[in-house]
Amino acid sequence: MEDPLYKNETRRNIKQGLIKANWSKAKKEAKELFMMDKEYDDGSGGKINFFQNIKTRGEDLRDNEILNSQRGYINDNINNNN
Repeated sequence: MEDPLYKNETRRNIKQGLIKANWSKAKKEAKELFMMDKEYDDGSGGKINFFQNIKTRGEDLRDNEILNSQRGYINDNINNNN
């Protein structure tokens, strides 16, 4: 960490507290960025939208689960001659 408070501190418990505080802050900021519907440079000249990627993957999982459950229902009916 580049924080001067951390660099100058010698007590282990205080350093752990500073690390935890910075970690919590970083997690909160990362979550906010992921949930924003905004495009970012992917470093290869392309654009990436994390929110849309998460939304698309969630919808794909939901749709696949629905299809699989419906197939299972149909197969159960065929196997049981209902």
